[in-house]
Amino acid sequence: MTMAFKYQVAMSLTPRDVLLVTLNHIDAIQSFVAESPVISGHVDNVYQLLITNYGKLSIGEFQLIRQTLLNFFQDMHIRVSIFLKDKVQNSNGRFAISTAGMVPYGSEPPGIIR
Repeated sequence: MTMAFKYQVAMSLTPRDVLLVTLNHIDAIQSFVAESPVISGHVDNVYQLLITNYGKLSIGEFQLIRQTLLNFFQDMHIRVSIFLKDKVQNSNGRFAISTAGMVPYGSEPPGIIR
């Protein structure tokens, strides 16, 4: 779970995506506890608190949170079989970052010559 979170934070296109990743994980927790109304209510409360407290942060504040999280996870290189199988992770536990794909909004792919 830790490496999945690290991967999602590292691959986020914008700093605000950190909140979306977190809310996505809260949704997963909600699906696990759906049969318990008391716990489900607590998870709903956490969801609302996250939106209330973090929904109004600036891009700079989200970037600081993202950078702090990535610094925390920097030396964690736990190999995950599904990541290894899909070639998302190298055999040493480091992520294989692809240079193909989407770039953040407002930026251009590297290597463009004008």
